[in-house]
Amino acid sequence: MREPTTHDSAEEHLIFNATASSGPVRVLVVDRDPLFARIVRSRLERWGFEVQTETSGKAALEWLKVSSFRLVITDVDLPGMSGPELTRRVRALQLPRYVYVMFYSARADKDTLLDALDAGADDYMSKPFNAIEFKLRIVTAVRLLALDEELAHGGGLDRGTGVLNRSAFEWGFRLILAQMVRTEVSGALVFIRLTNIGGIYARHGYFALLRVLRMTAEVAGRVHRQSDVVARLEGDEFCLLLHNTAWDTCRPVIERLVEGLSAIRLETAQGTIAPAYLVSVLNYPVGSLSAEEILDRESRVEVARIEPPEDTAGTNPAANG
Repeated sequence: MREPTTHDSAEEHLIFNATASSGPVRVLVVDRDPLFARIVRSRLERWGFEVQTETSGKAALEWLKVSSFRLVITDVDLPGMSGPELTRRVRALQLPRYVYVMFYSARADKDTLLDALDAGADDYMSKPFNAIEFKLRIVTAVRLLALDEELAHGGGLDRGTGVLNRSAFEWGFRLILAQMVRTEVSGALVFIRLTNIGGIYARHGYFALLRVLRMTAEVAGRVHRQSDVVARLEGDEFCLLLHNTAWDTCRPVIERLVEGLSAIRLETAQGTIAPAYLVSVLNYPVGSLSAEEILDRESRVEVARIEPPEDTAGTNPAANG
């Protein structure tokens, strides 16, 4: 792997710095066209990555079973096994470290995008892609993998629920927001507020409330891609950050989230707890607003209210703060 020079861009230096501590990030490029794969490989190797190429989903899957890759860049249309099917099988492998999957395709229709995201893709680009945009998306992937490494060692976690705390989330959001601004790509923030937190605490106590908060975090963690981020922003509020996915393309995630939250029930000696929630969203970036301003000041769109029966959790949710 070559050393960085003064002629490299700021993005290239960031990639070099991110990979320096633990060695080069290993990347698997999958494309039916060997020439295109070699072009991508050459560019990635220039940035310090260690790259393997394959021309079919089946061959790529065999590599992933026996070797450690952190990033897979694949065409949607592959011979035999499609890119989305390859991703589903990768996610089913339950690998010890997260694998970031980036799709590209000459097809730009919404159904293709949704199929890729539903399969577990983390990013999606049109083919042929712009070299500068590709570089910036690689930077985003490297940053998210670095955040995944930090979380694997327990850094920046909310002790009660095991998800990111506000401080760690803001740090990661600032990095992602900067890349979204530069690439002119939108993402979405999904906010989940437990609206009857006061009633649960008053009737059932602290430990029952803590279990409800943990169940809420678990539901949020199940419905999103692993490269997305879940955090507890306040005592009663969680946030799900979806990168490269604006609100109009993440509706299936919201539907799964609402379904999961609606099913939460906790039996206690005092009765059944059925939490009440308000789910709202906003797209980012928002003009020149900073990460903190978006989180605290930008208006949100309400997409769902989950109201339990009045005889669970004791009282009207609105009366409990």
